[in-house]
Amino acid sequence: LICTNDGELASHLMHPRHHAKKEYVAKVSGAVDEAGLARLRERIVIDGRATQPAEVNLLRIEDG
Repeated sequence: LICTNDGELASHLMHPRHHAKKEYVAKVSGAVDEAGLARLRERIVIDGRATQPAEVNLLRIEDG
């Protein structure tokens, strides 16, 4: 998490044209198999524009 009042830095980090990599960690309930991971890696369309393919990795599996 970055908090800044530097508009130029914020723009550089957030605008897609700068291709700044972003990393997210998601905790989900239930099992995610390889087919589910493959679907998460695909491009999706948002507001009529296709996203870049995502890099998706399974970090760990917890009991319960």
